[in-house]
Amino acid sequence: MDRLNRWVVRAAAILILFASTADAPADEALGYYLLSDANFDGRHTSADIICLVNFMFRGGPQPLPVMMAGDANCDGRIDSADLIDLVNWHFKGQWQECIYFGFYFEYYLDFTGRAEAERLALWLSADLTPPAPLTDRVQEDLQIIRSTYGSEHTWTTGAAFRLPWETGRVVVQADSVTYQAILSGTYDAWDSLNLEYSEPTVRDLGLSAFLLLEFAAFTNPEVLRAAYCTLPGLLTCEVDRRGGDSPNVYTREYGDTLKYLFKFAWGDCPAGCWARRYTMVQVYNSTIDVIGSWNPRTDPEPPWWPAAVEVLDYYPDGPYIPGL
Repeated sequence: MDRLNRWVVRAAAILILFASTADAPADEALGYYLLSDANFDGRHTSADIICLVNFMFRGGPQPLPVMMAGDANCDGRIDSADLIDLVNWHFKGQWQECIYFGFYFEYYLDFTGRAEAERLALWLSADLTPPAPLTDRVQEDLQIIRSTYGSEHTWTTGAAFRLPWETGRVVVQADSVTYQAILSGTYDAWDSLNLEYSEPTVRDLGLSAFLLLEFAAFTNPEVLRAAYCTLPGLLTCEVDRRGGDSPNVYTREYGDTLKYLFKFAWGDCPAGCWARRYTMVQVYNSTIDVIGSWNPRTDPEPPWWPAAVEVLDYYPDGPYIPGL
């Protein structure tokens, strides 16, 4: 009965999470995978063991759809212990106690293309659109880090950068006169801004004169918010923030140095990842230095961690909480 109850709870979690992301943007679309289903065919078979053997010892492809799918024992590593766990399960009848379901956003799957670099450059630059030179540098950094150190620090390939807000979207609250003027198309105070940034599509959120302004795709909402918040009749003006916990790549500029903090996380994501492993990397003049890797659940705090917290706290999804 305990096993049945676990399956019922996990199935309910899937339904709730999929329902909550039904209208999400494409890169926030939510999918799920079965832990130990390393070849992502929806089944637990001996083919998963073969997939892990090929990946670990023969240079084969990594587990799909994300690296975490091959972590059969949920310890944050892809190693021989996972093979032993699978062999014991498939051939010796030992029940696998690890959580069966994992969740991922579509952006997890983009590690080699330009899209992740553009997201990161948009966030780092605070420009309206991602500047090409910074995008080029970030893309090169991430490709070198993952290709050079991915086999040693597999968790660097288990996370991709996630923007803290929806691009091109600003939520405003207007006074009653301005609210009606915007909806009727007679609000002319923003005409000059609309010429500069393009006129937004307006959606009435149906609550206390709140409106959603949707601008051109992939523009920085912080830039738009700062510009449009100066307009008369607007009471509040906020970006459309994303929620949910997930793996991520926190990044911060220090002059010519870029520091990357990879957060490989698992266990009840995106509701709230209960386990995490952090890997700190810095890049200066194309020289890559892996500072260290840390699992807060099992290892003592390393001396480099205060510097990592500076990078982590720069990202607006809440400050670092010790023990998480």
